Amino acid sequence: MADEVIISMTAADGQSASSLDRWCREIEADLRSVRGASVRTAQTAAASEGAKSGAALQIGTLVVSGLLSAAALKAIADVVIAALQRSSAGSVTVRRADREIVMEGLPPKDVKQAATEILKVLEEGA
Repeated sequence: MADEVIISMTAADGQSASSLDRWCREIEADLRSVRGASVRTAQTAAASEGAKSGAALQIGTLVVSGLLSAAALKAIADVVIAALQRSSAGSVTVRRADREIVMEGLPPKDVKQAATEILKVLEEGA
C-alpha cells in the first residue's frame, strides 16, 4: 500500500522566496535518492495567517510517497536533519497520517534527539 509523508518548509524572517525555493529543491533532490520513494512538489503558498506585521509567510511543500520501508523512513529523517543543519531557513514540518513534528533550527547538540523524534513520527504515522 502506498504511503505519504508531507514535508513543509517555511522561510525564516527576511529570507527571500527564491532562497526558500532553492532550499526546497535541494531537499527534493536529496529525497529522490531514497529507495522506493517518489517525490513531488505540492503547491507553494504564501500565507499571512499568523505572520508577524502582516508579512506573508512563504511555504514550500514536498510530498514523498511510495512503499516506504523502515530504511526509507530513516533516510527521509536523515534528509530533513541534514537540511536543517545546512540552512538558516525558518522551520520544517514533517507529517505522516495524523502525526506531525515541527523543527526550527538545529543546534549540533540536538541532532540525535531530533532524528529520533522525526523517525518516531514517521514510524508511528503508519
